Amino acid sequence: MNVPFDAIQPGIRIRGYVAAFSADRYVEFTLDTGATRSVLRPHILQYLGCDLTRPISTVQMTAATGVIAAPVFQIQTLHALGQFRNNFPIVAVDLPVTFAADGLLGLDFFRGQILTLDFERGRISLYPPRSRWWPFSR
Repeated sequence: MNVPFDAIQPGIRIRGYVAAFSADRYVEFTLDTGATRSVLRPHILQYLGCDLTRPISTVQMTAATGVIAAPVFQIQTLHALGQFRNNFPIVAVDLPVTFAADGLLGLDFFRGQILTLDFERGRISLYPPRSRWWPFSR
């Protein structure tokens, strides 16, 4: 799937859909290939019906203030860039107020896929690795 993005902006914004527990909603992610895990703000997870006192695990993450233990929750569905992830673990982190997105789409979402960022055309493509269709074939 090919999705446009504004190559002039400081970050690559991705519209996503998340469903978990008792609700669903559209969210804005920033694509972050430097993040090993995908992240959502805790208030988004709480809106989805997540009990923030009951994570499935915790992970050590490097934040601006140092290393933190961040809770991990499993959401039912994450849909972005034409791809679905079911029973997807996502980390709850309070992002800075100045950070405009609801979360980060990290490497855990992209692993095992073919991700292409075309800054000249402002296009993102994400495909399964054994797809018969390759976006650069002629």
